[in-house]
Amino acid sequence: MNTSKTVILTIAILIALVILIMTIQLLSRKTKNKNSEDGKLKLSYGIWFITFFLSGSLVMSKVVFVLNESIDNIYKTIPTKSLFESFKMGSLFIGLGIVWLLLWYFILNILSVLIMGKRNYVKEIETNNYSYFLVKGIILIGFTICLLPVFEIILREFMPNIQIPFYH
Repeated sequence: MNTSKTVILTIAILIALVILIMTIQLLSRKTKNKNSEDGKLKLSYGIWFITFFLSGSLVMSKVVFVLNESIDNIYKTIPTKSLFESFKMGSLFIGLGIVWLLLWYFILNILSVLIMGKRNYVKEIETNNYSYFLVKGIILIGFTICLLPVFEIILREFMPNIQIPFYH
């Protein structure tokens, strides 16, 4: 059981990080051709990438923590179909994690207008305004850390339960 659980969690972590990086690439597709000078990445793009990846990694760490408990519950309740159910639960949790991260990313894009005014994302990358992306990234990391307990509650709603018999 421990070996298969370790393999499932390792595969889930790798898939989660690949999906996170693909999501970052999808969100930065407008600036893909404009973010390099002489083959070097601009500092503003690097700060944006690091803060988004750090925020996503915090969310995925909570996903893996709850998935670990979920796999234990699956092995206790359904030992015959445990592998399939574990992968199904892992894909659900990873999907919820990405949706949670994107939800707060877009909400913070709207809220950042209150703090920094209406700014064009592509122009800020072109002018290498790293302080803008530093403030925006720190706000995203702060919101992510503050909302992780709420996200854990949401994940636990989807986690399989063990039915305990009630004796009176």
